[in-house]
Order: sequence, then structure tokens, then C-alpha cells
Amino acid sequence: MPAFFGQTEIIMKIIFALLILTAFACALPLGAKPLPKVPLWQRYDVTVFSDREYENPYADVDIEAVFTHESGETIKLYGFWNGGNRWTVRFAPTRTGHWNYEVHCSDPDNKGLEGAAGTIDAVKNTGKSCIDRHGFVRVSANGRYFEHA
Repeated sequence: MPAFFGQTEIIMKIIFALLILTAFACALPLGAKPLPKVPLWQRYDVTVFSDREYENPYADVDIEAVFTHESGETIKLYGFWNGGNRWTVRFAPTRTGHWNYEVHCSDPDNKGLEGAAGTIDAVKNTGKSCIDRHGFVRVSANGRYFEHA
């Protein structure tokens, strides 16, 4: 048998290994960032940047974000101008799991604000305070007492 027959087997194994590595590399999105992990009832700021300037951004533009839990629950929150071209929406997850959000702007032509979207992963809160353990305080159903969420 010629010597190259043994080398062919080694070359085939190397090619197979490279194909496997390439398949794994292609399965991972390039530049993918891990989802932010946010403990229940903790504040998470969604910051977006306007692609245009306004004479009075506090009064001229409104933004709101719709947060949708994987269960289908939605929470709609207004954002605020946070100086310069920065706008912020503050959110605190009320249940664990994935929350998708999308920002909407009263100026739909402002592509820096309109349609900005993302996902966060709400995780169990391991803090020691009452809010960390039980959630926000609210008025009870009968309107006479306060209770945790």
C-alpha cells in the first residue's frame, strides 16, 4: 500500500473536525450579547438616543415602552428626557422570565427613539429587604390596607 493512504485518513479526520467547529461557530450569532439579568422588582433603565435635536425635548416629544412577558402580560410605561439626546424608560420586572420591550415615540420619524427594542431576563431576587422578598407595596383589594404585591 502506498504511504499516502494513511495520510488520507488523517486528512479526512482533520477536515471533519474543522467542519464540526465551523458548524458550531455558525450556530452562534456573531456579536451576540448575553441578555441582561434583572432581579424581580429591581429597576432596569432602557436608554435610547434621539437622532435629532428638539427645541424643548421635555415638551416636544413623548416616548413610551411596551414590555411583554413571555406569558403575554404587558406593561406600558412612559419614558422621560434624560438630558442631551438621551431618553430613559424605567422598568422593574414583576415576574421571572423573558421580557421583550419596544419603544415608541410621538415623532415616528425619529429612528433613534421609534422602534428601539430589546429583551431582558428577569431572575429571582435574592435581596434581604421586604421589597426584595415580597415585591412592591400596594393598596389591598378592599382599599383599607397596604399589602405586598
